Amino acid sequence: MERHVVTGSQAAVKYWLADHTTCSESEAGVYWLVPATTAYPAAKAETEAEADRVIVMDNSAACSEAMAAVKDGAAVVVYDVDRVLACAHAAGGRLFADVIRVCTAASTLVLAFEPATARSVAGDTLVATLAGGIEGVEVSDDDVQSSMGIGTVVGAQVAAWRVETLLIAPSAAPGDPWQPCAPPLYQTATFVQPGARVNGPYDYTRSGNPTRTAVQEALRRLIARASGLDASSVAVFALSTGMAALSAVVNLVPPGATVVACDDLYGGMHRLLTQVASPHAGIKTEFARVSDADALRARLTELAADGHDVRLVHIESPSNPLLHIADIAAVAAVVHDAGALLSVDNTMMTPLGQAPLALGADIVVHSATKYLCGHADVMAGVVAVNTAAAPCAADTLKFLVNAQGSGLAPMDCWLMHRSLKTLRVRTAAAVAAGAKIEAFLASAPWVTALHSARGSAVHAAQAAWIPPVFSFETGDVEFSARLLKACRVFKISVSFGSVASVIELPAAFSHASISPDARTLPQDLVRLSVGLEHPDDLIADLAAAAALAAARSPLPARPVPS
Repeated sequence: MERHVVTGSQAAVKYWLADHTTCSESEAGVYWLVPATTAYPAAKAETEAEADRVIVMDNSAACSEAMAAVKDGAAVVVYDVDRVLACAHAAGGRLFADVIRVCTAASTLVLAFEPATARSVAGDTLVATLAGGIEGVEVSDDDVQSSMGIGTVVGAQVAAWRVETLLIAPSAAPGDPWQPCAPPLYQTATFVQPGARVNGPYDYTRSGNPTRTAVQEALRRLIARASGLDASSVAVFALSTGMAALSAVVNLVPPGATVVACDDLYGGMHRLLTQVASPHAGIKTEFARVSDADALRARLTELAADGHDVRLVHIESPSNPLLHIADIAAVAAVVHDAGALLSVDNTMMTPLGQAPLALGADIVVHSATKYLCGHADVMAGVVAVNTAAAPCAADTLKFLVNAQGSGLAPMDCWLMHRSLKTLRVRTAAAVAAGAKIEAFLASAPWVTALHSARGSAVHAAQAAWIPPVFSFETGDVEFSARLLKACRVFKISVSFGSVASVIELPAAFSHASISPDARTLPQDLVRLSVGLEHPDDLIADLAAAAALAAARSPLPARPVPS
């Protein structure tokens, strides 16, 4: 009778089994009992004939038949013990009894716990009963991956590093014998496995790739540090676009339930909720003013009274494009009182400028196309989850990224990882230049209203800087359009957060997908994003453009680069 208790990721546990147990010698086979709450690709069988050796704990007839077929003397691996027990309890007493029977009769039993998760009383009881209360071992992904020439970028010494060092200094590829200074690019779709019955940490890039792991680890360290959390309490997912990231978060909401979003919302998210999620997925969408936490509480109470099952509240602070500010901590308290999760789009602030997880948010979303990548040459999205506050959300997102194929491609991961190294200097320069452009706009006679995060006591308390993104009104749609056409340094373009300064009319571009009757922003509104050009050149460009727009004479043609 062989008994083991181990803590580690599913890939690490499976790799560890081959070297430290006699599971492979069992004539009755090796069976994995896994919870129904997520997918466990590292535990999958290699052939259809072995498909019954992965048993998902649910209340199905297939589960009952599979459990009945497990022979005495088989090797049994219970992966994620606490969730397996919870699923067995939920499915009924008979399934729980089957789990105990199978474990008791096993020739080799491995009770595996997920890392960074406190054991439940039920889990501790199972260890005490079936494994004599042994302490067990921890299996590190680094140990497994280093033996294969790759590695997760981690290190205990990083706790003492300042953020500039944190973005650059960690090893690019622990375990690589050549120790490259820059992260290697694993531009491959598939990976050779270490054995006929042993899966390595990676098999197919849709499910995972070392280049994606590296950038996710870099982001995890950054977001955890900014949030005052242990890195093990943060899960990060890199996705193909910002919209893919938002879509994954919306997919956490089941059909029939409700998403509540802030009333000043990015146009793409508005379109996703109203034109995709509502008509095609049966997810209801409501809007609320989130700059007033009491008003939000009243709105959620009203929705509950009307029968809405609110599962997710999604906000932006500052919002795009009117720069409305929400007290994230106050909103989080209201949302959690209502039994929902809080998602915050932190694109405009970056992890360096604002830490929503530290303020009580469960999920943070970034359109990494903007500041995180920062050069207008990569499309990417990021979702970060506080796993202590929302463990099921992290599990489901991991499953969705794999199942829907929305993970970020290796080359884009590599480019984002490279850009993160300059994130601090890029944002600092843009913020400094932005302050000068904002001061110019505040005194410009042709600006009738300026929308900025400056002046908000709430923003000052929860953020490190004023984002270099502003919106202003001119009182005249035609003047606004002529102003844009006359600019020579500012480029007429959607998006923001690039090294290049851009300017647009949100009603015509970024928010054009919102129907005019639902649009809450002025038609003459101009949004600009300050990049890394010299601020004096940017100010001169706006001043000259305003003079030309006011003259009402034909605008000179834009110069064509030779």
